[in-house]
Amino acid sequence: MTALTFLEGVGHADHCQISVTHRPRTLRYVWHHVLPQVCGGKTGLPNLVTLCDSCHYSIHILMWNMANNVLNPPHINRGQLDYAMRGYQEARAAGVADRIPKEA
Repeated sequence: MTALTFLEGVGHADHCQISVTHRPRTLRYVWHHVLPQVCGGKTGLPNLVTLCDSCHYSIHILMWNMANNVLNPPHINRGQLDYAMRGYQEARAAGVADRIPKEA
């Protein structure tokens, strides 16, 4: 997974679109590709959201779990699940869900 902290023409990722507050304080925000780059996702605003590292990592794990029929824990953050589902559905529609990498 490539984590962009700066995007030319747009700027730095400076907040998390899922979690408003963080405890402990987040150390870094990144641009997340909703449809992963390895699945053909483009680096452009329609395919990017800003996230904290924690949400970013969780979304990638959820997407891999969806692609591999692994049950997810019941205490999933709704925002993380929504972005993971969107990325997974776009990968399925493009026929590339099997390319979703396992991020661990």
